[in-house]
Amino acid sequence: LLRYTGGHIQYPSYRSVCSGVTGHLEAVRISYDPKVTTYRALLDEFWRLHDPTVDHCPPEKRLADGVARGVASDAPAQSVVGP
Repeated sequence: LLRYTGGHIQYPSYRSVCSGVTGHLEAVRISYDPKVTTYRALLDEFWRLHDPTVDHCPPEKRLADGVARGVASDAPAQSVVGP
């Protein structure tokens, strides 16, 4: 499920989110069964399929770079992004 989170505009467009003026970031909610796969394997597959550090959206790139550097274990990570 892909949505935008944070921000101050009710229905932002992708272009407006990427401009950085709405305060939004893209967000994805994923449910998984740790008996089937590890959190680390899930992230590895996600990053293989979608590398937000190559997008043209500076706010998302900064956040993605930070998350990518901070993932060091199978422990679930959660980021809360506010305006």
